Amino acid sequence: MRNPLLRFGVLSFFSCLSLSFVHGQESKPASWDEFMDFHVTSGAFGTFQAEGVTKGMWEGIEAGQKYTATYTLEPDVNGKSIHTSHRMETEGGEVISIGAGLQYWDAKSESVLASYSGFDQGSLFTGSSVLKTFDPKAARIEWIYTEVSHGKTTEYLQRIEQVSSKAKTQASSKLEGGDEWVESLTRAPSNRLKIRVRPRMPRVLQRADGR
Repeated sequence: MRNPLLRFGVLSFFSCLSLSFVHGQESKPASWDEFMDFHVTSGAFGTFQAEGVTKGMWEGIEAGQKYTATYTLEPDVNGKSIHTSHRMETEGGEVISIGAGLQYWDAKSESVLASYSGFDQGSLFTGSSVLKTFDPKAARIEWIYTEVSHGKTTEYLQRIEQVSSKAKTQASSKLEGGDEWVESLTRAPSNRLKIRVRPRMPRVLQRADGR
């Protein structure tokens, strides 16, 4: 799934948002601050994990592979953009898909735009997204995502729904129709995110001393 996190109830959190959403109509944030407030208040930021079996939806990913995945969504240091990334692996640790991207406020169009790129089973993909629906009351965001992979351009609808600060669902489907690829995400335990590095300095010093 391209939008890690990606798709994002604790509905009382959203009463402070100024957006007025009309049911059945597309709606977008009035500003970048409103978009950021939604993510901060709902607990959308952080790293979430999922597992499942791949479907034949993305051009570069073969169907039928069991996988585990992590999706990360974080604001940059000045809060003016959002960084996204994902990593999907087989049970044996082989990378199925990996990528990164960003979201920002485009003043000219007065909307949130996004880009994403990475590798599906070793093949490059690139994509861009336009925000379609922003509905804080339903804790739902929808994007129109256009991807180029294996020389083919495909449009997708991507939906993120925030279940709670610890869980969300995300779903993707081709605009032309077909089945959805739905994932249930849960917040990753903090201890899973620690990187363990073996101390190598003593060995380096031994080599320098000729031992």
